[in-house]
Amino acid sequence: MRKTFLLLFFSISLSQESTEYIDDSSIKEGQRIDISTKNYRYIGYFSQLRRSIELAWRYPMEAAQRGQEGKVLVGFVIHKNGSISGLRVLASSGFNILDRSVINAIQIAAPFSPLPKSFDKDKLPISGSFNYILGYFGSPY
Repeated sequence: MRKTFLLLFFSISLSQESTEYIDDSSIKEGQRIDISTKNYRYIGYFSQLRRSIELAWRYPMEAAQRGQEGKVLVGFVIHKNGSISGLRVLASSGFNILDRSVINAIQIAAPFSPLPKSFDKDKLPISGSFNYILGYFGSPY
C-alpha cells in the first residue's frame, strides 16, 4: 500500500524573467517584482511577506485525493499601507481548486505590513508561483 504525502513548494518565482537583481530605479510602471527577490533592498520585507502567506497556504485535500498537482502564478499589488488590490491568477495550474487555494491564502494573509518608507513607493506590483506537488512513498502493494 502506497502512502501519499503532500508537498507545498513555495517557490514564488518568475521563471526566466526573474527580477531578482533589478536596479530599483529601473522598475517601470506595471513591472512586477518577484516575491523571492534577492535584491537587498526588498529581501527583509519580502521574507516576512512570504512567511505570512505560507502560514495560510494549504494543499486542498480534495485536490490531493484526486492526484491534482500544478503550478499557479499569481499577481497582486501591495499598497503603501499594506493592503492589496488586483489579486489574480496570471497562469492557472489547470485546476480551479488549486488556483482558488492560492488566492484564498493571500487574502487570509493580507493586509501585510506597510511598505517601508525606504521603498519610497506608493504601491508595489508583486508576482509569484506556487507549486503543488504530491509525493508517494512505500510499496505500491
